[in-house]
Amino acid sequence: MRFKKSSAEIVARFAGALPRSSLIEQKKMFGYPSAFVHGNYFAGLYEENVVLRLPEPLRDKLPTLAPATVFDPMGTGRGMKDWLVIPAKMASSPQWLAALLESALPLVASLPPKMKKPARRAKPRVVR
Repeated sequence: MRFKKSSAEIVARFAGALPRSSLIEQKKMFGYPSAFVHGNYFAGLYEENVVLRLPEPLRDKLPTLAPATVFDPMGTGRGMKDWLVIPAKMASSPQWLAALLESALPLVASLPPKMKKPARRAKPRVVR
């Protein structure tokens, strides 16, 4: 499956909307610009969409997210738990997007840090 590259416009809008915080680590996920807080995915791009990961209990604290849809990159109809696609009309406003990300940051920062999984040991080869 090939993903469509995000436009330069949305990449710039997303980068400009991210809160200026030492908690945010910027890196790529699925090949798209993303932001992480304590190892947890916070927000990012997917094609021309802005995606936010916010667990259900925390989502209720941001009623402006009510029109957001579940992120379903594979089109299975199930989507990814706690991942939301911000409506394009809302994400197209740099001021609204910046305010949303600023409001969501302390909520995501309150989540426990993501623990790295221990490296798996390779199974010994059986020589016959």
